[in-house]
Amino acid sequence: MKKLLALMLAAALALSLVACGGGGGAGDNNTTPSGGEDSTPENEAFHLGDTVTTDDIELTLTGFEYGEWLSYSLAIDDVQNDNFLLPPADGRDLTYTLKQEATEGHILITFSFEVKSISKTTLDISDIFERFDVDYNDGYLFENSELFVDLANKWRPVNGLLEAEIEPLDSTVYEFRGYLEVPEEVVSNTDSSLNLNVYLDGHVHGRTIPDFIFNIR
Repeated sequence: MKKLLALMLAAALALSLVACGGGGGAGDNNTTPSGGEDSTPENEAFHLGDTVTTDDIELTLTGFEYGEWLSYSLAIDDVQNDNFLLPPADGRDLTYTLKQEATEGHILITFSFEVKSISKTTLDISDIFERFDVDYNDGYLFENSELFVDLANKWRPVNGLLEAEIEPLDSTVYEFRGYLEVPEEVVSNTDSSLNLNVYLDGHVHGRTIPDFIFNIR
């Protein structure tokens, strides 16, 4: 009788151990894999011509050029200068324009964006962007000098003095142009990466992580 009871206890103990081992395997299936919810993905890189969307705007990079000087006339003969902030190129008549010239050993980069509001509230044009910068060779940062917007066929500087708003349901596509100065190496060394970083105005100035990255090369 005692032997039978001992055998029954031993069998029950063995079954208990097998059940515990199986439970461990089921627990493994519920663990969070690497790169799960706790991981933070890097910013996706966009390219010239791409449109990115936020809750408030649709933003498209439409131009990225460079030159030793840029056209700097807001208007010519009282007509808006369509070549404003653009460098010399075939088909561009820049004969009677003022020039914004790069300093020695540097070159000017110019970029253009189209912006359309999709916001349900009024947007202040001067509050759309915080800043732009160029990231050369993964870490060398150069910030822009000025930003302008085309308002009713007039180029206007985007700063704290600009009083212009975009009302909800306004379907107008606004063009922004900006420029910055960089060392010549940034353009001539085509083996190194070049990105244009966009920082939207979140009222947290001095951020180091851009909202959008446009890969130029």
